[in-house]
Amino acid sequence: VPTNGTYAVSALFLPHAQEAERRGGVMGWLNLASKKGIALFVVPEGPTASFRVATVDFEADSGFGNESSSGLYTPNGVPAEAATGSSWTELGSYSTSQFALFELQFSPPSAADLLAVTNATARLKAQVYQGTDGSGNRFQVGASIELLTDLPLPETSHHRVGYYAYNGNIFGDPGRIGFLDELSGSGSFSKPNQPPTVALTSPTEGTTLTEPGILTLEAKASDSDGLIKRVEFYSGTRLITTADAPPYRIEVRALAAGVYSYSAKAVDDQGSVGSSAPVQVTVKPFVEPGGGGGEAVLSFAWAAGKLTISWAEKYKGQILQSSATLLNPVWKEIPGTSENTTYAVGSDGGAFYYRLVEGPGTPVDPSVPRLTVVLTASGVRIQWPSSSTGYRLETAESLMAPLWETVPSANNSSVLPAGSASRFFRLSKP
Repeated sequence: VPTNGTYAVSALFLPHAQEAERRGGVMGWLNLASKKGIALFVVPEGPTASFRVATVDFEADSGFGNESSSGLYTPNGVPAEAATGSSWTELGSYSTSQFALFELQFSPPSAADLLAVTNATARLKAQVYQGTDGSGNRFQVGASIELLTDLPLPETSHHRVGYYAYNGNIFGDPGRIGFLDELSGSGSFSKPNQPPTVALTSPTEGTTLTEPGILTLEAKASDSDGLIKRVEFYSGTRLITTADAPPYRIEVRALAAGVYSYSAKAVDDQGSVGSSAPVQVTVKPFVEPGGGGGEAVLSFAWAAGKLTISWAEKYKGQILQSSATLLNPVWKEIPGTSENTTYAVGSDGGAFYYRLVEGPGTPVDPSVPRLTVVLTASGVRIQWPSSSTGYRLETAESLMAPLWETVPSANNSSVLPAGSASRFFRLSKP
């Protein structure tokens, strides 16, 4: 990373063959924000064979816009042209059978340069060397190219230099372009920040749990050139929480049946981010021996273009309801289901959720505690029978929430301030 506008950058390039489309060299003044840079390269063969300096625009919508003379000027202030004597120079004694060194030098514009181009940001000099003379001095091939540019000096965080290789064939892929080596810079440079690495060590891919699932997420993170600032844990694209210091570990509780994808991101002290590979976890429904837990279990079967929903005979009398979402559900009763134990759905498409609820005359299972919610002067009171022990009251803003918060309670009762937002409550056993 160049830290200011005074530096030289060079690289070796050898074309794979003496053909016009196999072009390469070096790039400087590369701005990662604007996606523009300045390149020195060779067109090794053909009627326009030459060494060239060009502005490269990685967001251009055409080949001509991608590699142009935009933002370049001759030292007397005339806009540069794609021609010999301007931004091109002849090859001279250049040979395509050996490496050549391509060098770009950048320096602040002089007072005379600013008279020629008032908004100039740099003077650049391009030279190509190949072989040495008898004293070991590098031998220059072709003439030097000297230009001015008004492209903005990239900020240090966005400033880069690098190799440049280009397929100049507009009709197809010519295959290998060439060989690049020994990228080098002189002047004021710093090493670019390397992103951190992170991997989930727990759970492992394919982990299977039974609801209500309890899962430990643990990550290992490191940074080769700095410090880890934090590790973020994700369920899909949703941020669960962050850990600011090792061990990077959290616990996810009361997972409902479903398939979950977890990942982690590490952020270093310079803001770079590294991501782990996702890990898939499956949570299976809890079913007591003999079929059915504390609530009715719905079964689904697809046949003859219809989806049939069924439930055990002992739950006959309960009413089947459906909702198009679990985020803010609107449950609609399905007429006639309290008199049956099956319901057939057509193939109109769309996602729906189903549940059984107690209807008039439905016997209540005494082994399953029910929550009572009462609005009082002091707030909302949530309570359940004193005979039901060992339960924990939990709350969440959505039925889809992977994390439910524990609500402090005493004597099977809890009072919370009333609010305008809806919340859901449930009982669970640790």
